[in-house]
Amino acid sequence: MRTMARGNIHEVLPKLDEKYGPLCRIGPNDLLLGDLNELLRTNSFRDGMGRSDWFRNMRFDWTGDGMASMLGTAEHDARKAILSRAYEGRGEVNLERLMDSQLEKLISLIREDCLDKVVHWAAISRWFSLDIATLATMGRPWGSMDSRSDLHGSFQVADEVVPFMHTITTLAAARKITAYQLFLRLLGPKRTDKTGIGKFMEGLAEADCDQEITMAAIAGADTSAIPIRVAILYITSTPYVYNKLKAEIAEGIKSGKISSPITLQEARSLSYLQAVLYEVFRILPGTSTAFAKRVNPGGDIICEYKMPEGTDVYPNMVALVRNKAVFGDDVEVFRPERWLGKTAEERLYMEKHIDMLSGHGRFMCPGKTLAWLELNKIFVEILRNFDVQIARPQRPWTMRVYSTLVISDLPVRFTEGKAGV
Repeated sequence: MRTMARGNIHEVLPKLDEKYGPLCRIGPNDLLLGDLNELLRTNSFRDGMGRSDWFRNMRFDWTGDGMASMLGTAEHDARKAILSRAYEGRGEVNLERLMDSQLEKLISLIREDCLDKVVHWAAISRWFSLDIATLATMGRPWGSMDSRSDLHGSFQVADEVVPFMHTITTLAAARKITAYQLFLRLLGPKRTDKTGIGKFMEGLAEADCDQEITMAAIAGADTSAIPIRVAILYITSTPYVYNKLKAEIAEGIKSGKISSPITLQEARSLSYLQAVLYEVFRILPGTSTAFAKRVNPGGDIICEYKMPEGTDVYPNMVALVRNKAVFGDDVEVFRPERWLGKTAEERLYMEKHIDMLSGHGRFMCPGKTLAWLELNKIFVEILRNFDVQIARPQRPWTMRVYSTLVISDLPVRFTEGKAGV
């Protein structure tokens, strides 16, 4: 709990893995697991574990559960099947077309309001991701980019609540209180609130609807915005990566392989862009741990150790992507080249470690498709139009890591500049 409260859990997790191995005990009933094969197995459809009561902390409305806080597997699967159409762009939902409309707004926003001045990319990236998430789930953008603001202070409240909730809920006893119906009724967000998450929920009539849309918008949008912010910092802070990526984009435009805006299929054909994106997820994953699963009745054998039923198993995501046997000895260095020149089998094995960050099996993050679509398109569109500079290199951002990252400050400066120029 003390380690989580300090906001540097990402520094501690790989040290635990180095000292004790891929499986270690972190509490009376809690294990930390950093082995890919075991994580894949314990999250699979056939042999997977169910959710622990940690997921009750994802509940913010006293009237009921959303997909994120449901503990029952059947109930969760039924809800996810309904929501997947929007999240994954199935049926009449064309995610790429929706994405392009918001990318156009973002480029206009930067050109109209952000050129040749210091602006806060941490905020702008959130506005963009929130508008995308609400457009996909509600059929209309929330309007953050139009208003140039955190409407109703939803993200401000989230930044204040996340550190407290992720810290206090490391204790099983505390989880019973924070997820208790009376606690949420008294202290949770309400539709009558003037600001924050409650204000966001206002007007969403159906209880199930407002639970899912609010979670998708606030949590889902920030999940996408985190790698966007991480990428801007690491790409611009590594000159050869910045220049090489700009050159690949310029060559793609010159040869006619990149349209405007770039399509997902075109982005996937850019080998260096793909290496950069995977390295962004690897260098600083948006989720460090949490999302514990519970050992099923009858017990289980994990990493050759027999574990009793009811044991909670937390993933060690940081150790997973800092595995030197997989990624090389320089795991603390941002180096996209580690993804290049591999055999198909080697590359697939590396990618599985990154894919695990979004979960696996029935509990895979439903917003994964949308997040990857954002990342494949946004950097090409920014770098084909602008040059980007970190405005405060001596202290580039304000970043804390609990179960997830909280990045509240990242000043940058945009200037007009075509790719290859």
